[in-house]
Amino acid sequence: MQTDNRGFLYGDGLFETIKVSNRRPFNLDNHYQRLHKGLKTLRLLDGQQSFSFNDFKLLLEQQIEHSSEAHLRIRLSFYRVQGGFYSPSQTNFKVVAQCLPLPNSTFELNERGLKIGLCQSVKLVNDSLSSLKTISALSYVKAGIEKKEQGWDDALLMNAQNALSESIASNLFLIKKNQLFTPSLDQACVAGTMRALVLQLLKNQNLSVQEKPLSLDAIKQADSVFLTNAIQGIQWVAELHDEALFTKNKLMVSLTNRLNQSLSSNNTSL
Repeated sequence: MQTDNRGFLYGDGLFETIKVSNRRPFNLDNHYQRLHKGLKTLRLLDGQQSFSFNDFKLLLEQQIEHSSEAHLRIRLSFYRVQGGFYSPSQTNFKVVAQCLPLPNSTFELNERGLKIGLCQSVKLVNDSLSSLKTISALSYVKAGIEKKEQGWDDALLMNAQNALSESIASNLFLIKKNQLFTPSLDQACVAGTMRALVLQLLKNQNLSVQEKPLSLDAIKQADSVFLTNAIQGIQWVAELHDEALFTKNKLMVSLTNRLNQSLSSNNTSL
């Protein structure tokens, strides 16, 4: 790696992790919308370097063509070209790709519910960067260390106002008396691409979700809890360590089936 790489020196960049099933990337619109917003927010796009949806697809096509695997997890990391110190002198970017094989093509709801804990070591701050997928991820690394030390499957992070934000790599949904809740994007959570897709699927089923600040008491009183991310889809939670127990809800099964239907009908052409 170059010693002047701004991704390494300053965490100056963004990334997207995309699920590829049967050599076709999934949920690409939501990935592109989040990425494009992030590139604009970080001033990584100017008149000399554009980045269209077709450019995004071409990057993925190049990775898929060079892989012998049909099912992939592709991470595209975008970092600013060198120049400057904390105040960058450039507004263009480069891209590094990582491809890892996935064991199967579909989303699978976990049989055993996750055991999660509440992260005590870090709090998330809500600002113009918090909803973006930045390569500056030390808060999640620290939460991951705590999770490992405690023997949890995942850890919930709270924001500076002690409201629920998200887990280490997933967005959070609660079910209470057939009502659905998820932290709003002003609660320092990443604007997850699977979160966006699940909200759309629920809307298509005429099911409303309240996007709002959620207290710790809200999850303690929930009947069911599930997490969403781009690779695993939906994962249900059985226990918040030493705080609450939850049940598997048929809605999680229904949503996983809907996601797999979307996968099978995915006609993204590269």
